[in-house]
Amino acid sequence: MTMPRVTSALITSLNSRSASFSHLWNMSPRGASAADTTLVKALARAFRWRKILETGRYGTIDELAAAEKINSSYVSRLLRLTLLAPDIVEAILDVRQPASMTLPGLMEPFPVEWGRQR
Repeated sequence: MTMPRVTSALITSLNSRSASFSHLWNMSPRGASAADTTLVKALARAFRWRKILETGRYGTIDELAAAEKINSSYVSRLLRLTLLAPDIVEAILDVRQPASMTLPGLMEPFPVEWGRQR
């Protein structure tokens, strides 16, 4: 299984909206809400943390959590967002995810196999 890489394209897509994934859940576009903004920020944070861990800046989640001054359990749960299928990540960034897809819901365990995430 290939993991999505943290790239400038991901960060760029945080600032742009495209209609390329509107067909995913067959729903019309909706305006960004505070919940959408929270979810997008959480995704960005998770991918940033993953990159920090991959580059070896911090060796463990505990070290990263201590540096960020947050609970390591929260860091672990948020890092799971980097396991979402790329099309789901893009849909969230495009504010086209189902209204039921919220950060609290995504903090619960979900399958790591992309095909089972739908």
